[in-house]
Amino acid sequence: MIKHLLTICSLLLLVSSCNKDDDNNNDPSAITKENLAGSYMLVSATGKVNGIDIDITSYPTILPACKKDDILTLKTDNTFVSTDAGTKCSPDGSDNGTWSLPNSSTITIKDQTLNIISFDGTNLRVGYKQNAPLLGQVDVTATFKKQ
Repeated sequence: MIKHLLTICSLLLLVSSCNKDDDNNNDPSAITKENLAGSYMLVSATGKVNGIDIDITSYPTILPACKKDDILTLKTDNTFVSTDAGTKCSPDGSDNGTWSLPNSSTITIKDQTLNIISFDGTNLRVGYKQNAPLLGQVDVTATFKKQ
C-alpha cells in the first residue's frame, strides 16, 4: 500500500512539475523569439553624452524626424522589415534583413547588437552605443512599443 502511495505521489509531482513548466512557456514577458516577434514603434529615446542626459528625439543628427514614426517588424523566421512610415525619409528609409536572439539579454538586428534592458510583453527597452556627428559616442536607451 505504501509502495503504491509513493508511486502515485511521484506521478503527481511529475505531472504538476510539467504543468508548471508549461505555464512558464506561456509567459508573454519571457524573452523568446516568439514573444519578441511583432511590430514596434519607437516611444522614447534618451542618451548620455559625457555624463549628460539628453532627449535623443530632439537631436536630428542622431534621430531624424522621418525615423521617429518608422515601424520595425520582427518575424519569427528571424527576418525583419523596417518600414518608413508616416513622415518619409529621402531616400526611403525602409530596410530589411535578419535578426537574432543570441541570449535573453541581447538582440542583434542586422549588424547592430542591442542590450535588452527589459521586456514586459509589450514594451521592449534596449540600450546600445551610437556614434553621432558633433556629439561623439552616445549611450542610447530606447523604448519600443509593440503595436
